[in-house]
Amino acid sequence: MNTNMNFQYDIAGGTAAADLTLSAPVEAMFDSTAEESLTVADVSLCIQKRLRECLAEASIEFDETISEDMSFDYIGLDSLARVNLLAALDKEYGMSLDPTAAYDFVTIGALAQFVWSEVTGNSLDTKKILEV
Repeated sequence: MNTNMNFQYDIAGGTAAADLTLSAPVEAMFDSTAEESLTVADVSLCIQKRLRECLAEASIEFDETISEDMSFDYIGLDSLARVNLLAALDKEYGMSLDPTAAYDFVTIGALAQFVWSEVTGNSLDTKKILEV
């Protein structure tokens, strides 16, 4: 469902108009329960999608099916590709993740749990995730 909004601005004695089309209802953009309904599986799928994009941008060939237990080293992500992955996740979720997260949480599943906890504000048992 698209929401159309029209704006008019007074600019130095003149008027300018702008149209804005939103792909989601305005209420949904400010719905605090949206983050609560986000699951680790949702974040994992997002990471896998963004990971494929980062691999393509870095011209890294990886033909296997990506799974949650694969490490970024195994997949072949270099430091720049890891930073790009986190930048894509920053943009996706509207936050700023520590760039070292892809080194601290070395598998897709571990990074997904970390990002999920950051987005939702839920606590994370880091020792369990990192298996230390």
